Amino acid sequence: MKTKIKSKSRGFGDTIARFTHFFMLDKFAMWFATKILKKEDCGCERRRDKLNNLLPYKNNKVYDTKALYDSGLFGDSQRDDTPHSES
Repeated sequence: MKTKIKSKSRGFGDTIARFTHFFMLDKFAMWFATKILKKEDCGCERRRDKLNNLLPYKNNKVYDTKALYDSGLFGDSQRDDTPHSES
């Protein structure tokens, strides 16, 4: 089963899913479950839904992280690792 990462996060489970997808840990978990443990599924979706229900974001508000990133609220898209200086 292939997990699709959506741009809107409902809770902490979606945040963890983004993290694991970024580092390709979701693919490793699926491989490990199917090849090593001989299971049909790794259970990621079940845990994701459970975490979303246990730790939803405030007022169950759905955050569109792509729109927030594209809005320019956090500056340009280029990373700046210089430390902040006090004025």
